[in-house]
Order: sequence, then structure tokens, then C-alpha cells
Amino acid sequence: MLITGLAILTIAISFWAWREPRFPRDLQLTLLTQSFGSIELLPPMEWISYLMGGWRAGLFVIISSIAVWYYLGKLEAGLVVLAGLTSLLNIPIKFLISRPRPAPTLVQVFALETNSSFPSGHAMFVILVFGFLAFLVITHMQPGNRRVLIAAALIFIILLTGISRIYLGIHWPSDVLGGYLVGATLLAMLIYLYHNVRTV
Repeated sequence: MLITGLAILTIAISFWAWREPRFPRDLQLTLLTQSFGSIELLPPMEWISYLMGGWRAGLFVIISSIAVWYYLGKLEAGLVVLAGLTSLLNIPIKFLISRPRPAPTLVQVFALETNSSFPSGHAMFVILVFGFLAFLVITHMQPGNRRVLIAAALIFIILLTGISRIYLGIHWPSDVLGGYLVGATLLAMLIYLYHNVRTV
């Protein structure tokens, strides 16, 4: 039921994004996010956005899958890799929706990207990979402060990555929401697959 609900919501918001260059509150929310900006805040926003994209994302998937293999096993490590590969579905979805990115005449744009805007590939990547890692931490680590801290750090990265894309003027908030929704749908499928394989 959760997967079905997420899938329906994802399809609905994707269809809306295909029809509209931005959602009603996108501009106001972006300007609000950027209004909290300062010279000190820009570098960390640029760095988190940089680290979660391109070859750096692939390198993180490889390193984290090796660590997961060491601590948990090949199945879990393989699914971390699968989560990273699944995030590449962002490419055809972007192509189909072809939504323009925020224009510099409307918001501050701190980085230039030329591909389509919806859904955010960074948001989709972090919700899939970091979300699955958080799931593994919560379900396999012994209860205690260490588990809470690691899970909280992973969730913090998920949220900060989405905020950075809005702050940098690269995505509308609805692009980030779309990335989270698409990623969450695929993450739910991945967890469902994991439970089924483990019980065989």
C-alpha cells in the first residue's frame, strides 16, 4: 500500500511538473530560502551539492558498498550499488518532463546546469542511497547513541542536499520534492525486495 500510494503521488506531481514550469509557491519558497543566505553559508551549500553529484556520487556508492559488505554481507552491499544505479532513472524522467530550471531573472543562480530541472537528481540520489543506508543502520545496528547519531547524520545529509539545490537556485522546491518522492518510491521497492530476498 505504501509503494502504491507513493507511486500514485509521484505520477501526479510528475504530470503537474510536465505541464507547469513551476508550482504556485515555488518562487516564494526559493526567495525565502535564499533570504537566509550569507557569505559564510554559500560554501557549505556548494560543497554538499558538489559532493552528491557526478563521479563523486558514484565513488561514494562504491566506498559505502564495500563498508556494508564488510559489516553486513554481499546482499546488502549489492543493494547499495543497486540503489545508486537506480538513481540514474532520473535521466530519462528529466528528458520526458523537460522542465526548465529557475531563471536568473527570478532568483539568484549560483551554479549553471543545462539539463532539465524535474526531478532533482541530487535529491533522488540521496533519498535512495543515504535512505537505504539509514534503513540498514536502523535495522542492523544495536540500539544506542551510535545508531542514533549515524542515522541522524544520514538523514541530515538528505535534507541538506535538497535545501542546497534550492538555495543555489538550481532547482525549484517542487523539483526537490519530486526527487524525494521518486526516490522514496524506489527506496520502498528496494526495501520490499530486500525483505523478500532475505526470507527466501
